[in-house]
Amino acid sequence: MVTLKRGPPAVDTPRVSPEHRTGHATALRPGADAAVAEDDLRAADVLGSWCGWFAAADLADEADLALHLLTTRPTAAEGPDARRAAAHDEARLLLLAGRPAQALRALARTGAGELPAAPADRPGAALLAACRAAAGDAQAYRWLLAGLHGGDFSAGWQAAYLVGAAAEARDDRDTADEMWTRVVDRHGIRTPHTLRRAAVARTARREAADAGASAAAAVEAAALLE
Repeated sequence: MVTLKRGPPAVDTPRVSPEHRTGHATALRPGADAAVAEDDLRAADVLGSWCGWFAAADLADEADLALHLLTTRPTAAEGPDARRAAAHDEARLLLLAGRPAQALRALARTGAGELPAAPADRPGAALLAACRAAAGDAQAYRWLLAGLHGGDFSAGWQAAYLVGAAAEARDDRDTADEMWTRVVDRHGIRTPHTLRRAAVARTARREAADAGASAAAAVEAAALLE
């Protein structure tokens, strides 16, 4: 079972910039050319459909599919803010897909490059720190772990995803197991991506000398994967 983590995918026609021709709503103008109106509606339908498919793939943690949809999206209507948001989405998905170097290149398009001097509980800085940590930057990893304690962002599922992905890339199994267990148990996000990792965490923490505990952990892990 897949549990959506950010609400249902948006399928409404997205907002477009006024200068883009689909923003002129020619179909609603008296005397508008029918062929032009049809083209405008078709363009809006394509963009709306893309948004829905991308949201669905992202919600299901299908990072490779979401990345393909993101990088092949129609971009004619996008302004600077939309392009910046898309670059952040691309970086986040590349991090989850295990490609931190590419994630950093995506973030570079937004102007992100240096972390604040003091750790901060902020999504943008945390994403940068997680990507740098996953790419091998030990200082960024310390920054990430120090910054995500006690704030509103650090308590949410987004922070657990970032820390879990960075810890996994750095082979910090204890932290990765803690984060993916939190994602499933505390936040109720049950996708193939999270359930596999939570099941590994269940079996990894079993007591080897305690046969009963080992069996219980194995049963818990199997239950997650049903």
